[in-house]
Amino acid sequence: MRALIIIMMVTVGFAGCNGFGGKSKEDELIVLREMNRSLENAFNFIEMKNNSTENSFVEKLIDPNTSLKAQSIKTQFDSTISFSRKIIAYVDSFEKDLLLSQGIVDKNSILSDQSISLTREISINSEKVHQLFEKLKNYRVKLLSLDSNVFNQFNERLPKFEMDNFNHKMSLIEDLNLISKLKTDIVTSEGFVIDY
Repeated sequence: MRALIIIMMVTVGFAGCNGFGGKSKEDELIVLREMNRSLENAFNFIEMKNNSTENSFVEKLIDPNTSLKAQSIKTQFDSTISFSRKIIAYVDSFEKDLLLSQGIVDKNSILSDQSISLTREISINSEKVHQLFEKLKNYRVKLLSLDSNVFNQFNERLPKFEMDNFNHKMSLIEDLNLISKLKTDIVTSEGFVIDY
């Protein structure tokens, strides 16, 4: 539940960043950097919770009192983890390519290096963006198709991964924040299903 509250706060904060009410570019950059840190922290927190759930599931597979029930959902559980890891790897690769296209090798340096221009608009290959969102939509479809109960329970709750959120005239830091939000949405989706 805490993870969901964190995600809602981050999402509201993210959505409210379209205009900073006359603040300077320096203030805008500080807010965007802090937002990126918050998104990364939310992602790490939820991923840690999901790993704990995965470890607990393994224990249930071993425990004679719970192994039969755990075995009955093992395929669904394993598929969810597999789908999530593949899409996270794809998003990480997309992010790495984006950074390399801007001459940045280490993502961590952009949050502290004041000489890197994070606020200028950059151009992203629209075909790559389209492919990213197609993979995200397919991920959602795969999760929802695991079981009719999963569909009924989570169809309205899982993120829709709409490409409209990705504006081709955003700055590098805004792009990175959106990518971090997408990754957080992925692990949140995974958490919904594996906790179910």
